[in-house]
This record gives sequence, structure tokens and C-alpha cells, in this order.
Amino acid sequence: MKKTVFGLYITLLTGCIHAAQTQATKPALTQAQTAPAKQTAQAAPVTPTQNTTSTACDIYTIDTILATVMNEEGTEIITLSDSQRPSLSGATRSLDDMVFELLVFLDAKKHKIAPDDDAVEKYLENVQKSNNLTRDQLEEIFTQSGYTLEQGRTEFKKMQANNIMIEHEIKSKLVVPRRKIEKYFEENPETVEEEYELQRTLIPFDPQVSKKDQLTQITEQLNSSCITTPILWEQPFWVIKSELAQEKSFISTLAIGSVATPQETESGFEIFRLKDKHPERLKTIEERYTDIANILRRPRYMQLVDEYKAKLFATSSVQYL
Repeated sequence: MKKTVFGLYITLLTGCIHAAQTQATKPALTQAQTAPAKQTAQAAPVTPTQNTTSTACDIYTIDTILATVMNEEGTEIITLSDSQRPSLSGATRSLDDMVFELLVFLDAKKHKIAPDDDAVEKYLENVQKSNNLTRDQLEEIFTQSGYTLEQGRTEFKKMQANNIMIEHEIKSKLVVPRRKIEKYFEENPETVEEEYELQRTLIPFDPQVSKKDQLTQITEQLNSSCITTPILWEQPFWVIKSELAQEKSFISTLAIGSVATPQETESGFEIFRLKDKHPERLKTIEERYTDIANILRRPRYMQLVDEYKAKLFATSSVQYL
């Protein structure tokens, strides 16, 4: 982002020098030669839809400034192209979000908070190593998000500086006393659903016997202490009660170690065996501690964010263009 504001548009003045040189090298016209040209121009004025080559310098808009953020630490701008790029985290941002980010970044500069180049380089090396990337592959990831590698490094510096400031100004003030967590825990109990560890098998239809006779044979074998044909059970898996389909609700009535009555399906007889069962229970405070703390922090967090925003806006000038 540029540090100074040159106007509403960043322009590209291509063709200016060439046009000036061409004009200078043209042979001088006599009065007789120039008169008809003037008459023609007067008789047929150029309309907005007509092309003309008489302009010595064409101006092209390549970007537009959407907002400026200024305070004693400097000036930052937000351009249209900036707003069209996602953050390094991949999230899309509104213009107001981007203004707040710049205000926080300028506040970080005021407090001399900013990762140095060595820290950024070390972070990028860790990203490469943990994801098994080459530097070219890492650069390609930045490119796909609309950044050059150098722009990505700059954005990372800002992101890290902002995270430190948010931690200092907001998160450090969000400590929730244990007594409040315990009170919420007692007033808002949560349960863990009953769950079942199951094994499944599917015995294909035998074309040599009727389905009724085959079902009788399977049932007799399951009820017999002497199994003539081993049953190949699949790997066990867990399922909670609310995830059982209506036609599988019989599973909740099984005793541990028992086998359900075979169920006929399109491709064979499906059988379930209950290996283990966890009854419904109340969650412990240790299981819920972090979640409850986050719930209780949320209103205070929004209040602190609003207070921090008000402080930043009070000491800065933000202009939407």
C-alpha cells in the first residue's frame, strides 16, 4: 500500500512522450494546408463515440482508492484491488474490516510492535517445512490469493502485529473467574448421548435355498453354541443414539455381547452385534470448561472491541472516497 495520496485515481500516462515527440517532428504546414483542416474540424465536431488520435496523452485508470486512514503514525490507503483480495487466512473482508485492520496496524506501529524480517522469514520456512513446499510452490500459493511473495510477507507482518495488539488490548482482559464458570455449569447442564459400539456383517443370499430357509439357518446358527460356519464381522465402530435410523432403533435395546435378529436387505441379510455401550451421562465441568469460558467471554469481547474501535477512530482520520 502506498504511503501518500496522489488523488482519487492512480494513472498511467503512457504515450505522452511519444505523442510529444511525434508532434515536434511533424513538418510545418503552410497556411493553405492548415485552413481546410480547421474547417473540417468545425464542420464535423468529434462526438464521444468517435475515435480520435489528436490527444497527446491518454490516461488509463488502473486502480481506485476507496479509503484513506491517517494519524500521527502515517497514512495508509485501501484500493479497489486491495478490497478484492482475500486476507492471508482466505477470509473475505468488508471495507470497514480493512479500515479497522489498518487502524490496529498503525496503533501497533505506535507501540513499536512489528515482526522483523528474520521472524517473517523463519515463519515462511516453517510453513514450507510443515507443508513440504518449495519456495516456488509457496510463492504460487500467494499468487493464487492475489499477492506477490513480497506483498504476502508485508501482509503477514501486519497480521502478526495486529494479533499482538488484539491480544494486548482485548484478549488479555477476558479472564473469566472460575466461580462464574461453575455457576453457568450448574445452571446449564449438558448430557452426552447414549452410544453404542457395533459390529456389522452382511450374508449374501444363497441361490440354492429360499430366503426363508436361509434366514432360519442363519438364526439357528446364531443361537447355537456350536457355529459351523464362521461369521466375518466388520471392524467395530461407535454410533450415538440420535444417529440411528428409525429402522435400526432396535439396536438401542440390545444387551452387550448380543446379536440382533438378521434383517433382510436388497443384497442379503444384515446382522449387528453390540460389543459395548455407554449410557447417557452429564458432561463434567472439565469437559465443558473451555466452551463455557468462551460463551462468557463473548459479550465482554464485543464490548472491548467497540471500545478499542472508538479509541482508534478518535485519534485518527478516516475518509471514504
